[in-house]
Amino acid sequence: MKNKLKLIYFLAVVFSLGVFTTSCENDEDIFTATATDPITLFELPITTINLDPNNPGNPAVTFNWEEADYGQPASENYRVEVSTDEAFTAPISATAVVGTSAATLTVSELNRAVSDAGLSPFEEGTIFARVVTTIGTQSGLPVSSNAISFTVFPYTTERPRLYLVGSFQPNSGYGTENAEGPTLASSEFGTETDYDGFVYFGGSDLSFQLHRSGFSGEYVEGNPVYGNDNGNAVEGAAGLFEAPSEGYYRVNVDLVTGSVSLTETNWAIAGPGGPAGGWPDEFPDADMTYNIEDKIWEFTNASTSSGEYKFRANDDWGLNLGTDGDNDGSLNFGGDNFSNDISATKFVLDLSNPREYRQSIEVED
Repeated sequence: MKNKLKLIYFLAVVFSLGVFTTSCENDEDIFTATATDPITLFELPITTINLDPNNPGNPAVTFNWEEADYGQPASENYRVEVSTDEAFTAPISATAVVGTSAATLTVSELNRAVSDAGLSPFEEGTIFARVVTTIGTQSGLPVSSNAISFTVFPYTTERPRLYLVGSFQPNSGYGTENAEGPTLASSEFGTETDYDGFVYFGGSDLSFQLHRSGFSGEYVEGNPVYGNDNGNAVEGAAGLFEAPSEGYYRVNVDLVTGSVSLTETNWAIAGPGGPAGGWPDEFPDADMTYNIEDKIWEFTNASTSSGEYKFRANDDWGLNLGTDGDNDGSLNFGGDNFSNDISATKFVLDLSNPREYRQSIEVED
């Protein structure tokens, strides 16, 4: 009798477990709760937000809403979405929170979201925002709030660029497409006036025009083109600029005054820590060779001892490059001397990325 009771009990447990398992496996089919009250996203107290790139960690905006009510206990997930259209054709998730009715975005977070949504930097644009709630780890039963709109003035920390486009490109290592042309960079993001950079001109046709990039530095077909009008860079002008002869030039352009200047440069290494063996008052500079394919200046098969060195152009201190003293990621014109404590056999000076100049020394095998 005891064994029979045990068997009945065992079957009851198995049956109950089987039902429980089936219920879990089809949880989405039988769980049909919905939010009984709509989510209300409150309007912002301000209608225009100017994002300051100098304070990326500061709070930019706080969204507040009425929490969803699913009619039973649930773990509610919320995400704030932004879009450039009220239909949210291509929404961007700006932030996500759990079990709360507010979310704050920093300057950099909001800037990223609205930029990804499609707003142009340094131009006011309208953005729409909404809150979407889901429940559980599977993000089920999504419900959207009303949409609100506000104006944002976003930014980019990328410097605008000018592309040098012309027949010189293929013979100078810059490809055949406009987007492959060498570039000059402005002095800072948000500035489209003063441009600077280094360009190699090779071949028999050294002519070019200037094509302005987007704010993020990418080539944009149809952006303003600046041609030569009586020696000045003028938007829409058909004339061409031309390098005086084959060579490696520092190019400066000011779109306010229209001035365009090219200064030919030949780079070398000076100092006892470099292959020259000493400073120019006693030892001649060690001339570097320009590598068209890699777009670098280099000195190979060097033999050095410990000491300081520096890069300078045209055997003159008027244009020289030293250490990155201000830690902006680029060698500084007139900066401090470099220090070498290895028996270096190769020196490299890379000026191909405008305003972000690099150097390296190494021991070749």
